[in-house]
Amino acid sequence: MVVTYDDSKIGKLVHRSTHHFEFKPGMMLLDEPVVDGNSHYNSAVYTALTEKVRIRLFLPEYGFSDEKFNEMGCRMVRTLEVVDWKGGPGITGNEVDVKLDLYVERAYFHLYHEIMNLDGSLAAKAVGNQIFLRKTKSGGFIPLLRVPEFFVDAIRNVKS
Repeated sequence: MVVTYDDSKIGKLVHRSTHHFEFKPGMMLLDEPVVDGNSHYNSAVYTALTEKVRIRLFLPEYGFSDEKFNEMGCRMVRTLEVVDWKGGPGITGNEVDVKLDLYVERAYFHLYHEIMNLDGSLAAKAVGNQIFLRKTKSGGFIPLLRVPEFFVDAIRNVKS
């Protein structure tokens, strides 16, 4: 089954930024870069990269972290990650720029990533769907029906 996404149907753009990311040994939680038979990085590498960008660059820019969400009684979790190489060369060095767009659609927000090599070539595109969970009195978590306003407001109010 092929999973695709249609960015014309995904809610309202609330954020756009570019983050520079340098690979360091062990950063991707893999012993070595994993390449497939076409000399592309395995999709797991791109998924790990987008998660590192979310945790280390995107959330701190707005004063958030997974730990802060836990203190607030909620969690942010990824429900889907789709990676598309678009026929590009894949990652060609140990540094990339990641262009990030965030769209909000009711309970979900979508992080669209364009992973660019430093020469400007597109290495890959990825989209990660995220939701928030709320802690229950019994200690479990249930999905929120809307992306929390505190999160959307914080992103909208940050000056570029």
